[in-house]
Amino acid sequence: MSLKKFLMGGCALALATGTALAQPTPEIDEGTLVSSTYFNTVTSINSGAGIRVAWVKFTIPGVSRAAGDFLDIDTTSGTLTGGDSMIGLYDASGNRIAFDDDDGPALWSSLSFGDNINTRPAIGTGAVHNGRDGADLAPGEYWLGITGFGGTSFGLTGWNITSTHTRTGTVDYRIEYFRGVDPSNPSGVGSATPATARNDQNTFVTFQVSVVPGANPTSTAHTVTVDLSSLGMGSNISMTEFSPGIFQYSDTVSSGFGAGTYNLPFTIQETAPQSRTGFGQITFNIINPPSGACCTEDGCFFITEADCTFAGGTYIGDGTACSGCICASPTTPENDFCADAILMNIGDFVSGNTCSATPNPEAGVCAGQTLSSGGLWYKVIGNGNTLTADTCSSSGALYDTRLSVYCGDCSASPMTCIGGNDDSCGLRSSVTFCSQEGATYYILVHGFSAGRGDFTLTVQDTFNTCTPTISCIPTGACCLDTGCEVLTAAQCDNRGGSYLGDSARCNEVSLGDTFDSQDSFPIAIPDFAGGVPGFASTSLNVSNGGTVGVVRVCVGLTHTFSGDLIVTLTNGSQFARLMNRQGAGNDLGAVYCFEDAASGTLPLVNPIPGGVYRPFDSLAVFTGEPTDGTWTLEVTDNAGLDVGTINSFSITFGDLISNCDGGGCPSCAADFNQDGGVDGSDVEAFYIVWESGEGCGDVNEDGGVDGGDIEFFFTLWEQGGC
Repeated sequence: MSLKKFLMGGCALALATGTALAQPTPEIDEGTLVSSTYFNTVTSINSGAGIRVAWVKFTIPGVSRAAGDFLDIDTTSGTLTGGDSMIGLYDASGNRIAFDDDDGPALWSSLSFGDNINTRPAIGTGAVHNGRDGADLAPGEYWLGITGFGGTSFGLTGWNITSTHTRTGTVDYRIEYFRGVDPSNPSGVGSATPATARNDQNTFVTFQVSVVPGANPTSTAHTVTVDLSSLGMGSNISMTEFSPGIFQYSDTVSSGFGAGTYNLPFTIQETAPQSRTGFGQITFNIINPPSGACCTEDGCFFITEADCTFAGGTYIGDGTACSGCICASPTTPENDFCADAILMNIGDFVSGNTCSATPNPEAGVCAGQTLSSGGLWYKVIGNGNTLTADTCSSSGALYDTRLSVYCGDCSASPMTCIGGNDDSCGLRSSVTFCSQEGATYYILVHGFSAGRGDFTLTVQDTFNTCTPTISCIPTGACCLDTGCEVLTAAQCDNRGGSYLGDSARCNEVSLGDTFDSQDSFPIAIPDFAGGVPGFASTSLNVSNGGTVGVVRVCVGLTHTFSGDLIVTLTNGSQFARLMNRQGAGNDLGAVYCFEDAASGTLPLVNPIPGGVYRPFDSLAVFTGEPTDGTWTLEVTDNAGLDVGTINSFSITFGDLISNCDGGGCPSCAADFNQDGGVDGSDVEAFYIVWESGEGCGDVNEDGGVDGGDIEFFFTLWEQGGC
């Protein structure tokens, strides 16, 4: 030891100016260390304020040289005057472990504990980390004192570091901790084959122990004994090593032992290179003769396998119950496939059993109802009303049904999904759907997971007319004497009309001039904040002296959460919402156009593609309004975290052109009798058609003749026309 270290070790305490500490107050608490490297900086080394020692506290699970652990502590840099640091390590009781002055690079300090075989490189010009300051450290708290050189002493107890140094500045330290593997005794995993034996017969059992060698050092040779005295076989039976580390002993377990779990202890003795010992147990079960379902000509009985064999039955298995499909006939039902679906009349009910039915994955998952168990097919002809198919009235053993309703071609894969359900009435199912007149609907009764069993299927009419969102039979425009209606080809023929073809429309939109906003884009859409929606707008001016017929509005939008936005169009006197928090959490990033004649609304896909969509509110509120004036698009963000921009705004005005030649519905609803004037006779003509439900009564062209058409008609009529 150098004289400098000797003096710092406590033999020159008279030079120190500090006093022993009851327990230091740490400037930094690193907590419990895991295998990693920790960097930090202490600042409480300031002779001017009288504080000369900075304390760092940490906890370790311990250091074992034999296990390859190490703890290396260094000061490496900082602003400390002269860069001359000193460090000391104390345990949780304040006892000094070690201290150092100049083992680090230049005049910095370093301590090293643990592994001296796999050394760690030095930092700069410092000493190699080789465990020079100790082989082991006990688990617990440790205190590292960091100070500057100059009249410094590291006391043996009481965290007593004293110093008269005059250095100031900060010190950067590094703690590198590695936790290896502690020595361990050999262990083993025990098993018995078979693991369970009945107590009504002698059973040949092989007991086995798979040895896991001890570690640090690795054990290489073992003997294993097992105590089988509880089975009447002896208390210290040597097992034979059949393959490296695999020990076995086989014998017959006699009948008559009580039912229960037997824990059979074994001992593993290491014979090289040390003599460590490990313990474990083999679990072995003895049971009374079990019972299960036995299928006989007289039915199903819950008896033992031996009794089932005596009765000439088929034993299904231990613990099986006489329920569900346990003894079902293997014959496949006649309606196992869609093409063989049984026709039901609306209002009827049928009973069935899916035990021998086969799965129908080719039909396709419908409304989330996976096709994991066998199902049976039924069909019903739609009448234009809302229908309900359910298994709610099923009786007998509980069967967790699922229903899937399809239409279209049975050979299609997948078929067209109409609706599905799992648990509408308890574990039973119910599906309500809008039927198209004349369309065939296929109903598949199947089960949750692998569920099978008895059911009763009922199809009922709610007597509510409806317009289906999915046309199972193609529809198109039909030109009638009374106007144009969207019908199936058969319906059009029955009405004496002229069918224009599948998907043909009664009216086409003829678009005219487009007016673009001249605002500077993009326009930021502020986020919702403080309970207030974010607001942005853009406008355009029109001056063409026209009257609004139909409107298409196009908006360039970017946003990361479509469901945040409400987008509104206004001309100062009327307004309509193009979007009303639709699209869920999907992204917007294209040009989105809105017009009443569009075929669909915003889809739930991510990102939402640009295209032409139906607006949330009908744009018919602007019909008959002057085109001239200022048109404003307003966007509000109604939830936090997501923002976006308005990138463009344009409006195109146009007219509806009838696809039916001559006669037909009036081009301007206000002049309903098409005599060239708007007066009381038009009201009378409108009501005659509207009350009969004829197609021309759908003046707002939303697909139905209802109260909305009255409001639309009188709005135009009171204005004196279109």
